[in-house]
Amino acid sequence: MVVLCYNQSAFILDCLNGIAMQKGQFELELWISDDASTDQSPALIQKWVETHFPQAHLLLRDKNGGVAFNWLDTISRARGAYIALCEGDDFWTDPNKLQRQIQALELDSEAQLCWHEVEVLEQGVIRRFPYAPLPQERSGIKEAILNHSIPTCSMVFRNRQNWEWPKFFFKAFSIDVLVQLEVLRHGYALKISGKPAVYRQHPGGVSKQANRFWLAALNRLEMLCQFDTHTKGEYRTFIRAYVLRESALLWKFKELPRFSLRRLRLAHFHFFGNNPQTWREKKTWFYTLFFPEWYDMFLVWRQKIRG
Repeated sequence: MVVLCYNQSAFILDCLNGIAMQKGQFELELWISDDASTDQSPALIQKWVETHFPQAHLLLRDKNGGVAFNWLDTISRARGAYIALCEGDDFWTDPNKLQRQIQALELDSEAQLCWHEVEVLEQGVIRRFPYAPLPQERSGIKEAILNHSIPTCSMVFRNRQNWEWPKFFFKAFSIDVLVQLEVLRHGYALKISGKPAVYRQHPGGVSKQANRFWLAALNRLEMLCQFDTHTKGEYRTFIRAYVLRESALLWKFKELPRFSLRRLRLAHFHFFGNNPQTWREKKTWFYTLFFPEWYDMFLVWRQKIRG
């Protein structure tokens, strides 16, 4: 079990208490890592550990290493058969959550990750999760690439024990997405029913730091380009489809700065470049972006001609 915290003193006790109430036939190895918080988080965590879970492994870092480093370093230290994640501003609400997920993975040897839907709490109001859920009970890496929809606080996955993280992981904006994709290279994601956890959105949260749609989308495009290089093009078909889809939205976004247009072109060059084999995809992309109405008319006309 891994808990990750940075300046979340207002929420961290909710997170830890949700873990402490878990029941089941398992031994819980708890790692709590605070990434050099400047608020009262370290003191609150230390007091909670002394009172409720003295056997926990506590990492109170002196220097802030960033979200990605905190994630990857702490995950690598865990030695349990499974790893569950919960960031300090989220919390669990069902005491049987972990037991249900572990049991699901035990019964399905091909599943690498187990997840569930969550409630979203923002300023005291329950909202729907901002991403569409994966379409199937069992979903592979294709669905994970095309739909970022596995909440971090819902994840339980098999511990590979000898994780070897590529260097670009440590600079990633959405490290949760990369960890999910790395896990799903070895199997599929299994979904259980219910919403036994709460994903909290607030101004200090990581998901709110990139408060402009285009910035978060660009970061994800660049991250997937690096993942494509890391996997030597094994999932290029899916990543390229995602890049085309998201680029069409970004090009229509009027507030996109000029430097971001350059980043967008670099993402496209990664996949299409000057390779003549991708000429048809480049042509389709061009017409879809700049002449969408004309292209729709062309598709209708072509369908009629083909009969």
